[in-house]
Amino acid sequence: GAQGGDVDRGGRSDRRKSRDVSLLRRHRIALVVADTARRWPLLEDLTADFVYVRLHGDKELYASGYDDAALDDWAERIDAWSRGGQVARARLVSARKPPRCARRDVYCYFDNDVKVHAPYDAARLAGRLGVPTGIQDPDAFAPPRHLAFARPGPPDTRWRR
Repeated sequence: GAQGGDVDRGGRSDRRKSRDVSLLRRHRIALVVADTARRWPLLEDLTADFVYVRLHGDKELYASGYDDAALDDWAERIDAWSRGGQVARARLVSARKPPRCARRDVYCYFDNDVKVHAPYDAARLAGRLGVPTGIQDPDAFAPPRHLAFARPGPPDTRWRR
């Protein structure tokens, strides 16, 4: 917009989003880093001493899995964040540097569960980060083919009035 720079689909200008990031930093509240299959902007500003990541699908919201390249990319980001850093190509709103941290805890939640990808993608990402899962070969761990490509059934209407 004319007053505050570019406006995203949520109606927030860049200047407003930058103020939001400043407010989160002041109170040490983590901005949710959300991959929404490009439906909404991915923001990677670090605002607390931990990072909260929600992965909703690489190509299709809630339904698509993450291929090897995408998981490698997320592993690189998570590794940098856990060591207190940031990847050079991070998508940032604020020009200000994040609070300095020697290390950050990173909590990553997969919510691409329509076609049962979430547990498999989580195990494969954990394997890339060296996080023990109890699975011998996380990269060989995959949803059963008949489930991975199944269409979701009709919504359950038993509880609706």
